[in-house]
Amino acid sequence: MGKLAITGGKKAYQGKFPGWPVWDKKEEKALLEALHKTDWGGYPPPNTITKRFCAKFAKKHDSQYCFTNASGTVALMLALKALDIGWEDEVIVPALTFVATASCALYLDAIPVFVDVNPDTLCIDPDKIEAAITRKTKAIIPVHLGAHAAEMDKIMAIAKKHNIYVVEDCAHAHGMKYKGKSAGAYGDINCFSFQSSKVMTAGEGGACTTNEESYYDKLVALTNAGRKGPREGTKFDTFGWALRMTEFQSAILEVGLDRLFKVQMPTKQKNYKYFQKRIAGIPALNTLPDDKNITRKSGYGFIAMYDEGEFGVPRDKVVAALNAEGVPCFGAFYEPVYNVGIFPLAQDGSPLTLRQLRGKVDYRKFRGACPVSENVAYHETIWVLHRMFLGTEKQTALMCDAFEKVIENIAELKK
Repeated sequence: MGKLAITGGKKAYQGKFPGWPVWDKKEEKALLEALHKTDWGGYPPPNTITKRFCAKFAKKHDSQYCFTNASGTVALMLALKALDIGWEDEVIVPALTFVATASCALYLDAIPVFVDVNPDTLCIDPDKIEAAITRKTKAIIPVHLGAHAAEMDKIMAIAKKHNIYVVEDCAHAHGMKYKGKSAGAYGDINCFSFQSSKVMTAGEGGACTTNEESYYDKLVALTNAGRKGPREGTKFDTFGWALRMTEFQSAILEVGLDRLFKVQMPTKQKNYKYFQKRIAGIPALNTLPDDKNITRKSGYGFIAMYDEGEFGVPRDKVVAALNAEGVPCFGAFYEPVYNVGIFPLAQDGSPLTLRQLRGKVDYRKFRGACPVSENVAYHETIWVLHRMFLGTEKQTALMCDAFEKVIENIAELKK
């Protein structure tokens, strides 16, 4: 297919990418509704449009309650706080995830404990959870990663056995169903993100879902500066933050929710099936196994798995070549959280930046203890974000052409 673009050839992917974020006159109309009603903020919560969106979002995710907030990171922190998790409590999280899955515990002076992932899903491995449970363990945060689901039935059984909470991190899983039940309906409290790149977006924002009214009431108070209900006055019932979502964000999300289910999820799945078939025919490449337990598919990133050993070329060189061919993709999109910037370690193994954990935890023990997470992060995964599968089959074919071209000419990357 010709010389690689990274060494001076022409790009394989010519033309426009699928548009992102997606919007049309429906968003314009919704924003004008919010504009004209002039009550733009999130107070009193939930405000008119936000209340309407929350009801629809909860129903779509098999939940009784939904409450919006400022971001996915905030949603995780609020969920732990609503469950009364704090000083020196331990929270089990997957090693391979976005940093917020762990930092939400650190914000509350709790201690994240890392568990390796399943190589078939890249989600937390349930068979390794119990070994990490101690008398201080108060919660598990499973993450639905990429386009795969954590094994929630097994995780919920472990949590029930040990009397600990479950907070689902659904930042990648809007609309997904696992064994007929929605992501965001399994855990005690469950968290979504509406950040710019996510499956649904309002630029920023987050939400928590739950089927427990008392948790919903706590989430409202924590998000609304400590006030329990939508009333005026200066009575602050508990400690809280002002982390409400605006009516403009909810207006965009209400339209986006409808589009996600009617148009975007079916389009992405059709294009991903095509991508899977093409990738399976390329040496050194494959995709993660299909999970038959996912009964309604969604996803934030689709992952090609690369075998460095077949050609002796590092994954990162392949990723650089793909980007040069015009395909935006990532290698270590996520890496084991204990290796990221907030975890430079003091001599005792505690994070240098977190004085409250000095002498309380030694994160050196995790390095090398999560081999699946470390291997896939640094050597195997090639992430293509969901927006690239919202276009036509021709656009998906151009991506596949780029993958084929790079592998066919991989000898150029050895120079």
